[in-house]
Amino acid sequence: NPLNESSLHYQSESLNDYEESILAVGTAIQGYSRDQQFSVWGFGAKFGPDEAVRHLFQCGDEPLVQGVEGILQAYRSVLYSGFYMSGPTVFLNVLQAAAVQAKKQKDQMTRSKLGYTVLLVCTDGIMDDFDETLRKIQVYRSVPLSIIFVGVGRNDFSDLKKLCQLSSENTTFVDFRSKTTPAAFAQGALRHLPLQISSFMDKYFQ
Repeated sequence: NPLNESSLHYQSESLNDYEESILAVGTAIQGYSRDQQFSVWGFGAKFGPDEAVRHLFQCGDEPLVQGVEGILQAYRSVLYSGFYMSGPTVFLNVLQAAAVQAKKQKDQMTRSKLGYTVLLVCTDGIMDDFDETLRKIQVYRSVPLSIIFVGVGRNDFSDLKKLCQLSSENTTFVDFRSKTTPAAFAQGALRHLPLQISSFMDKYFQ
């Protein structure tokens, strides 16, 4: 509930941890996007008490939003849509959606027109289905995709840390609370990205 002060999604005059994460990483990345248009997806929610948990859904009215402010507006719009946060925490669907976009990019790439997809996953949940998630991430090494996992809140993120250690070629984990300033947080989240991009391009576009 965005009106509940104990919620990680609490809306007030100050940004919550999700918004801080989006702002810090999005601001650092958007300058490298030609059109600054982004997909915004959610996962782990029900939109009715009797509905099944959705592990992938569009945030906002449009499939693409403009800039970081558009991402924040899309995120906030979902908070007031009457949804219920619900486990289990499953990343497979959102990872697949990003990989599909990255595959389309790769198919259209030439030496003079390169592209790369960065997926930012902000989560406060303990992940489900570790082995299958790791397998999928390893498969997605063949497309221009890096995945940044941000741990929000005080849960145990040891599985996410292990996941990223085992798939460092295209993933990064950062605990939001471990960084003292937005700049330090963004630096930690993006610390592996330059090498991941250059390694992919060297491998597939020499």
